[in-house]
Amino acid sequence: MKCPHCNHSIGLFSKTMNSFEKNRVCPSCKQPIKSYFDFKTAMIWFIPIAIFNFIASAILGLSAGITMAITVGILMLVATKLKIP
Repeated sequence: MKCPHCNHSIGLFSKTMNSFEKNRVCPSCKQPIKSYFDFKTAMIWFIPIAIFNFIASAILGLSAGITMAITVGILMLVATKLKIP
């Protein structure tokens, strides 16, 4: 993810993104940022991830629960974005 102010790359698992503080700030420019779930991106990625879910469960023989957890995790990763509060 990139800061909307300075385009500095911020990792999803970084200290900034995993803090419980209500007001998050970019570690580079110190401007406030907010994370949100982008539904448009989620809908674009839904079909490819659903195909992956089918392939993983049918061909690889993984259980439906495991593949569903993996696909929901991937969908959350690709659809989480940063914006200016």
